[in-house]
Amino acid sequence: MLRRAALLWLLPSVALAQTAAIGTVTITESDTDGFVNLDECTGNTTDNLILTWQVGSNGSPPITVPSGTTVSLTISKDAGCPPPSTAVVWQPATAPDAAGSASGSYPVSGTLAVTTVLSTLQLGTCPSQAALLYACAAMTISGTTYSATGNITLDTQVPPAPTLDSVAPGDSALIVSYTVGTTSTSAPAATDHYQAVATGPDGVDHPSSSTNSTSVRIDGLANGVAYDVVVYAYNKAGNKSAASNTVAGTPEPVIDFWEAYKSGGGREQGGCGAGSAGDLAPILAAAALALALRRRLS
Repeated sequence: MLRRAALLWLLPSVALAQTAAIGTVTITESDTDGFVNLDECTGNTTDNLILTWQVGSNGSPPITVPSGTTVSLTISKDAGCPPPSTAVVWQPATAPDAAGSASGSYPVSGTLAVTTVLSTLQLGTCPSQAALLYACAAMTISGTTYSATGNITLDTQVPPAPTLDSVAPGDSALIVSYTVGTTSTSAPAATDHYQAVATGPDGVDHPSSSTNSTSVRIDGLANGVAYDVVVYAYNKAGNKSAASNTVAGTPEPVIDFWEAYKSGGGREQGGCGAGSAGDLAPILAAAALALALRRRLS
């Protein structure tokens, strides 16, 4: 997968003999998270690229681009502006404006598939280590080559599977608690967020929202129906861990603590409240009373 709009930050190339920076080159990918992840690398998820460049009077140093000048665009696994033999190369013609600057994108319409680029660079099997893919825009004017570079992270590493500790019943819901897994050579990535999934006897999956907490509530379930629950960890690039252990749970038509708190007047939406424990005491007491009355009547 070349996961909050993410452009690749650009690094001007180092000036060498007969070489100077011309402006910027940017890679934008369709899901805008700034990564190519494992699913995108393998083609399980579609991700596409657009290369955008600007050269000329707004570059550094300012230059005038003669009419008919060609800009060479490349993507490579090597830094800088490598030769065509190690890169995916395009040469779109520019159309300088009156101020002598030019800009454009490739493709002019549509997008460039990540899998096409990786296959051309012989990275179709996806590297096991995180790496950078580099972009370059270059042109030659009067014997001097002007260039700019940018990059994007190719991240195929996965985080460790979490350990599912407990699944507690809620009203049309399950409350899932888990702990972070231990990294290993096969799962070395740091965990960025989690998602729990409850699967009913009909085989339909009911995912929770994504969270960076070690507990989450899965809503929208049927009371009295048993669900198998697993949890997945994701790294920042969106690579998913193996599934946790499976724990079964059954929602029940009761007021769980969260519902009792809300019915008692609680206004917090989760997380740490700004008020003191004393501020919450009347609300918690009302919540406990509501819960006790519900149980007595049932």
